[in-house]
Amino acid sequence: MRLAVLLGDNLFADLSALPTDAVIFMREDRELCTRFRHHKQKIVLFLSAMRHRRDELRQEGREVIYQELADGQFAGALAGLAPSELHIFQPLDPIELPGIPTTVHPNPSFLTSDEDWAAFRRAKPRGIMADFYRRQRLQHGWLLTPEGKPEGGQWSFDAENRRPMPKGREGPPLPWVEPDALTREVMALVDREFPHHPGRAADFRWPVTRAQAMDWLEDFIQKRLPDFGAYEDALSPRDATLWHSLLSPLINLGLILPGEAIDAALAAYRQGWAPLNSVEGFVRQIGGWREFIRRIDMEYREAGAEFKGMGENRRLGPQWWAGETGLPPLDDVIRRAQERGWAHHIERLMVAGCLMTLCEIDPEEGYRWFMEMFIDSAEWVMRPNVFGMSLFADGGWFATKPYICGSSYILKMSDYPKGEWTDIWDGLYWRFVSRHRALFERNPRMRAALGSLEKMDPSRRERIFAAAEGFIERTAPPAAR
Repeated sequence: MRLAVLLGDNLFADLSALPTDAVIFMREDRELCTRFRHHKQKIVLFLSAMRHRRDELRQEGREVIYQELADGQFAGALAGLAPSELHIFQPLDPIELPGIPTTVHPNPSFLTSDEDWAAFRRAKPRGIMADFYRRQRLQHGWLLTPEGKPEGGQWSFDAENRRPMPKGREGPPLPWVEPDALTREVMALVDREFPHHPGRAADFRWPVTRAQAMDWLEDFIQKRLPDFGAYEDALSPRDATLWHSLLSPLINLGLILPGEAIDAALAAYRQGWAPLNSVEGFVRQIGGWREFIRRIDMEYREAGAEFKGMGENRRLGPQWWAGETGLPPLDDVIRRAQERGWAHHIERLMVAGCLMTLCEIDPEEGYRWFMEMFIDSAEWVMRPNVFGMSLFADGGWFATKPYICGSSYILKMSDYPKGEWTDIWDGLYWRFVSRHRALFERNPRMRAALGSLEKMDPSRRERIFAAAEGFIERTAPPAAR
């Protein structure tokens, strides 16, 4: 028997790379559901999407062996079927396979081949994302003039995509999907089997099929892409999703391919529907950052990278799970993550991740939180984003500085009003600067902060440092010795 393995993130519409006579093998792995306390809606998404794809394949006449919420080792389950050969798309996270002749096929969830990345590293051994993104644009022909120059005369319009939340506006509502009978069965299963995981299965409204995912993409292109760029960094207590696509979990599952999302955005630009800054920002996220991050994680694994905290390595108190820290921007991120398993990139990086860094949270503790709270979490994406960007715990592997800020950035980018929380936030920021002077002194991009600290009014410094210490004592207890 020839066996073609479809992992939970291999739910591709096109399986022509696999032998047509191969039996399809799909398996729900209980250990993967419990390795972290994954968000209930993430488990619902995976299991429902897998079961829907199973049924579609059977309707197409394919033979499918499907194991529901199975225990035991994945390799053992494959070996127990005694196949003569295996076919599998390149796994994105480490996986153990049995000693059976195996063909590993390129994974269509990504556009960058091993050869592409090797060529990039030969040309740019310490190349950063901007270098890689430019190469992607040139290689794929995205947003280029006939002369091979970037549309609009620049490679990135990030500087134009930092408008604060406009007063009196909210993003268009999302087309949340009403669960069908199969999804409702899975929702009940998840509530029963994983009662102590974050989130509520009953709130699940995400797409679970290819058709639903493509409708979701079209809705984004038509209703949110035009304003996506300008407000992609904005924050608001009034609006959880703004003009974002929320496509990441669907692309990660394989329901939408990255090239399809990029092509849809490029078509909107050519048709005059979406402006260049929005389309470029979206292409940079999907075709640049997503591809780059996956390759950074592969480098982490090959080099055996270690991750170290920037201080006391504290724990996250229960307030970080309940949304009861007392900092409104952070509590909104937590509550939204509990409700939908999603928050946009600035909320993750400059709110949750920033505050974890300022509180000197243990990197593994922060990583666990991000893995458990988000519907699009996967090891390949969270390791670089959390250890490399949010917590600056990889020794500067690809980020040049910690991504931290005081309350002024949050106030600038949002419609949050000032309050007691701003003193706490500022105290955390300046306390961190004070405790990590050596880091700031040797980084030209951060050195100016030391001068501002020295000029600060002593009474304000005393007040905000006390507020910060109180917050840390209440929400970030020391790690057990």
